[in-house]
Amino acid sequence: MPSRPMRNLWNRVDQRLEQLLIRPEENLSAALESNRADGLPSIDVSPLFGNSSAC
Repeated sequence: MPSRPMRNLWNRVDQRLEQLLIRPEENLSAALESNRADGLPSIDVSPLFGNSSAC
């Protein structure tokens, strides 16, 4: 397992790539908020991973 500093680095890389490559989707955001409000567990993949696997 990577060290904490490496995990933090990769988390920042993922966040930056999401900012550059992923456009927010209102319907998806509303669905995720509804899931949280209903107490459903969060089992989502990151937007970057979901976008790359949908191609």
